[in-house]
Amino acid sequence: WSLFRYRLLDVVPAAYDAVMKSIQDAVVVLDLNNRVVDVNLAMERLLRSNAKALIGKPISGLLPLSSNVIDRFYKASSAKSEIVYVEADRRVNYDVRLSALSDTQGNIKGRVIVFRDMTRFKNVEQKIQEYALRLEEQNRELDAFAYRIAYDLKTPLASVIAQADLIGLLERDKLSPDSLAGVQGIANSTIRMGEMIDGLLKLANIRNEVKTSAVEISPTLSSVLERFTTQLKSRGVALELAPTSLGVMAYR
Repeated sequence: WSLFRYRLLDVVPAAYDAVMKSIQDAVVVLDLNNRVVDVNLAMERLLRSNAKALIGKPISGLLPLSSNVIDRFYKASSAKSEIVYVEADRRVNYDVRLSALSDTQGNIKGRVIVFRDMTRFKNVEQKIQEYALRLEEQNRELDAFAYRIAYDLKTPLASVIAQADLIGLLERDKLSPDSLAGVQGIANSTIRMGEMIDGLLKLANIRNEVKTSAVEISPTLSSVLERFTTQLKSRGVALELAPTSLGVMAYR
């Protein structure tokens, strides 16, 4: 396309012919009266004809364009459109572009119309859209499943928390410090799991109403570090969080 736009074909005839033959897009060159001046091999295949039969003929009866598109192209020095053309029982999507051809003084000497086959890209685009729809449906199913599982887990977790609190309250005098710490650890871990489930429930609903806000990341990092303190110490790992004001956009 840029070959015509920037007049890169102001070259010797042999080079012009070589370039025209090598262009994969279908190209037709018109004079100021919209008669065919030249076509390349791709345009010959599109029109099921040869250059000798096409040159000199008005373009209106040759191209697979609707009348409104042809009228718009007649009156414009540049234009573009998309068409669907049935070619040998196959639907072909074309990106059609028209551009004026000017001499070195800027005088319009003719126009060129380029047909670019976009069928492959359109098919890929359609497949992407279909995949996106399937993925959205699968996400809805996953959200519903996560929501149901999260609710099912909340009841036994509440029971574990209650039992741990009851043991700590009624058996405090009978338990050793390590045992009491273990019971408290069970309660704390269960509470954290409940918070994770609440987060899962929010995630399940995130597609219905997405609201993000700035969240300071330091408290989250500190919470993660605290959660794995025992495991880190057992491996001789020491981590220290540097002060930071870093924030992220997140769903609360």
